[in-house]
Amino acid sequence: MEPASFALAIAGVPEIFKSCVNSFNYIQLGRSFSEDFGICIAKLEAADLQLSRWGEAMGFFNESFAPDALFQKGLWDEKDVKKAKKWIGLINDLFEEAEETSNRFKARHEDDEPELLEVPDQTMELEKATKTVKKTVFSLRSLTRHRQKETSLVRKAQWALYAREDFDRLVRDISELVEKLVVLFPALQPAQEALCQKEAEQIEPEVIPTLVKVLNGKDKFLNHALAEEVKVRGHRLQGAKIQQNGLITVGDSFKNVFEGLAPGADVSDVDISGTLKVGHQYEMSEAVALARLGQPSNPQGH
Repeated sequence: MEPASFALAIAGVPEIFKSCVNSFNYIQLGRSFSEDFGICIAKLEAADLQLSRWGEAMGFFNESFAPDALFQKGLWDEKDVKKAKKWIGLINDLFEEAEETSNRFKARHEDDEPELLEVPDQTMELEKATKTVKKTVFSLRSLTRHRQKETSLVRKAQWALYAREDFDRLVRDISELVEKLVVLFPALQPAQEALCQKEAEQIEPEVIPTLVKVLNGKDKFLNHALAEEVKVRGHRLQGAKIQQNGLITVGDSFKNVFEGLAPGADVSDVDISGTLKVGHQYEMSEAVALARLGQPSNPQGH
């Protein structure tokens, strides 16, 4: 692909990307999210962080985007550039469709059930969340705001998602497209991994378990960086509340691992009425145990 054709193909993508990033700032949540309000806000922040990281690796946050500079970073296939433009456009469409869904919900209920349209104050709702959930939200928000500080926001009216299924669908669909984008250009993956490492270094240890839960298997680059950070700093659980049927395990599980010691675990300010397990779990298979004892294994039982 030639520089001129690349510049033509990538044209418009930075603007669509910035529109998507801005859209995260205008979503509010209705009263039906009360119990999971903090976790849902964290999911939005996590999706925003992953998308903005990709945009930074692409150079979209630069004051003046330079297609030539991006072109020099690797080999480009025209069909992949077209995919990126299509997928970022679809993300933008998802926000617009979600806002339309919000408007339809509002029109259906504003006359007879106005209470369904109540939008609680986000700051007050986050105060009701656990300390680790609040820290997770603020940690993610700090990272994204720092990255986007040079981005000029187009002022738009905020709008709310009132139904949980609408929220879940929006986050799921956006995440699926972002997951496609972040692996589309292999030449940019090292830059994204380096950014993830910096992010992980800025996240407090006690936030990591909650953040991993929020990510729920998505954003493999950040998950890997968090795992590496835990190896260095160990686990920390602070300010958690474990209810009667709750279970939290602080530590790692190892199977047939013998070299080196795993970092420790630090637990403080935890309200427990359920079960808390602290420490690492080590497991050795029978075959490995016999091998270490110098005895042959006999899986046939003869």
